[in-house]
Amino acid sequence: MAGQEQNNRQSDIARGYNFQVYFDDRKVSFARVSGIEKSISTESFSEGGMNHRSYIIGKANQTENIMTFERGYTISNTKSGFELEPGYRFEKDVCIYVMNENAKAEKAYYLNGGVVRKVSIGDFDASRSELLIEKIEIIYEILDEENL
Repeated sequence: MAGQEQNNRQSDIARGYNFQVYFDDRKVSFARVSGIEKSISTESFSEGGMNHRSYIIGKANQTENIMTFERGYTISNTKSGFELEPGYRFEKDVCIYVMNENAKAEKAYYLNGGVVRKVSIGDFDASRSELLIEKIEIIYEILDEENL
């Protein structure tokens, strides 16, 4: 009984290495996605004569919401006809699906109003034997999440 409960808890843990990304309904492979967060800006103020207490209210965000996508750079990325340039606005939500051990989507993240902010390639260095990494930064308006 206790072993079964332990197995159920372990299978509930999301694995950060099993995910799928879709740009405009097109599956795109990435090795890493970072910057998945929700936050608000706040402002603190004290009421006149009440210095022992402060109030905190939410206010409009002053910074951009940025998510970074990383993958190995290949020549076929540029030949596929789906090359992203800074300023490209996605027609549909950028979708990130977290998969379970049976390759079934368990959770989804949707970036509304996504725009490519920056595309960069890693450094060329003849003294090291490393892969070139392509980084794509996307700014977005809203991050929605859904349990599937």
